[in-house]
Amino acid sequence: MLLKTKKAIKWIDALLDPKWKKGVGQLQTSEGKYCCLGVGCKVTRTPFTKGIDTYSNEFGKKVGLFNASGEFDKTIYGHNSLASLNDGRYKNSSNFLMIRKHILANLKHIFEPEIAKELKTHYGK
Repeated sequence: MLLKTKKAIKWIDALLDPKWKKGVGQLQTSEGKYCCLGVGCKVTRTPFTKGIDTYSNEFGKKVGLFNASGEFDKTIYGHNSLASLNDGRYKNSSNFLMIRKHILANLKHIFEPEIAKELKTHYGK
């Protein structure tokens, strides 16, 4: 299994942990809440600036995303990225369960092909 895949699994699984309080607009808000990509940065130890950064190129590369904002190669529910789902469709959600569900249902549209294939096998999708 590729290192990128292992890091992606660590991130995707962390989205189930209730310790991560959901926020919008930044990887980590000044109140200590996170967007889904911010959770990924924390669990993969990817540096970012709290209260300022909205995405991390380094995180996207670490887990094999197509790009830093988790942009999809198709539109899902009128959104084209994980950042957009986090801050739009699921803005008022208190957790990351639905975002995680969308990640797992759309692996091939979010991750590089080889990473998506390994994730699909890992999660039995």
